[in-house]
Amino acid sequence: MTATNSTNAFTGDGTTKNFEIGFEFISENDVRVTVGDVLKVRGTDYAVQDPSAGMGKNALIAFAAAPAGSAAIKFYRNTPIAVPAKNPTMSHLGERVALYRMQEREETT
Repeated sequence: MTATNSTNAFTGDGTTKNFEIGFEFISENDVRVTVGDVLKVRGTDYAVQDPSAGMGKNALIAFAAAPAGSAAIKFYRNTPIAVPAKNPTMSHLGERVALYRMQEREETT
């Protein structure tokens, strides 16, 4: 396993279906998954389990079928720039979005 603030990488073994995401996120829609550099579809290829556990701290990716042995598996966060501004209880998310976007930019350059 290799992890940063916004990515996590594993190697498939042909039997393991559940993997810890290992980074925080705001919405499960912000998590992207690739296997062998092919983008997977949430709801078809995998599910995010327990997305409310501390904004991703303990969440899992649960694949519908275990990735093949030696397949490169990558999870990464792709936080949208827009912040839900109409809900005052979510106003704190602006700072979190800015932090996540900064981490994502630093880790992809």
